[in-house]
Amino acid sequence: MKPRGLLLCLVVMLTACGIESFEQEISLNPPLGLVATINADGNIVLSFWGMNNEPYFEGYNIYIATSMQDALEDKGKKIAGPSENQATMPNISVMNTATSFTYTVTKDGNGDPLMSGMTYFFYVKAYSAQYNIQSPRSNITNATKP
Repeated sequence: MKPRGLLLCLVVMLTACGIESFEQEISLNPPLGLVATINADGNIVLSFWGMNNEPYFEGYNIYIATSMQDALEDKGKKIAGPSENQATMPNISVMNTATSFTYTVTKDGNGDPLMSGMTYFFYVKAYSAQYNIQSPRSNITNATKP
């Protein structure tokens, strides 16, 4: 085979493999160090660290479950954001350093008040509506509503 024909075959093979296009990996960093505490008002307060410097990052979704098994299987319900299809903690600026966040939980995933004596399990994910993606989940923590 002539060198020119060999080069043409090589170009066709590489093009068929998709090597000519480099797709940007679209991912978000998961939140770290999620902790649940009870404040003086008897509300559950979640604290965690986040660092997402991706331009498509938009906020954090907080999930609540009533069993560890549901949390482990990612079956928690998202705590509602301020508007439909928006992150629980929306409109957070892109961060170049680790930032501490807190969120007071007063309602469950259905919008009902938390029940006294009930143990709830929580996890958090970073969120991008632009690409309809979320990060892997944070660690799971729990607290019992007094």
